[in-house]
Amino acid sequence: MRPCAAGSSLASVPTSSGTDVIVLPGGGYAEHAPHEAEPVAAWVEEELGLRASVFRYPLHARHPVPLEALRAEIRRRRDAGAARIGMIGFSAGGHLAGLAALTPSADPREAVDFVVLAYAITSMETETYRPARIVLLGDHATPELRRETSLDALAGPSSPPTSMPRAAARPPGPEPLRRRLARRARRMT
Repeated sequence: MRPCAAGSSLASVPTSSGTDVIVLPGGGYAEHAPHEAEPVAAWVEEELGLRASVFRYPLHARHPVPLEALRAEIRRRRDAGAARIGMIGFSAGGHLAGLAALTPSADPREAVDFVVLAYAITSMETETYRPARIVLLGDHATPELRRETSLDALAGPSSPPTSMPRAAARPPGPEPLRRRLARRARRMT
């Protein structure tokens, strides 16, 4: 397991399987939950045999700063030889993983091959995720900005393979939002 702070590079570390998994802990864009970080990356490496590390995206930063930081990390890993990039994100980290996977990019090195959104924030248009929304978008985000950062609005047929597991110990996001995201992607598992 290789921890990775925002802005650091793994360019010197070769990848053996060709697949890198980026783990994004939750924390409402205000902190990084430790139980959703290194233990998850260690499990991915030990149980799945894939290279994995935690990416500590910028906190208390307005959109698009966290997304730009994550895309820079994806490019670094591609430049280091990763043929496939997958992400596992929890809550706000799941939202960020979803943004990177579902928001179009002009740079093919930023492509995400698969994503796991564990109890991810799926919509910035509802009050359900208000505290994280305020940290990321501010108190007076326009309806357009809230829409363009909502995963359920971004998902579509060209979305990468996506899994949205539920956690037994934590209630999932509102079911209608999860279903709407799944219907739009048509590739959710």
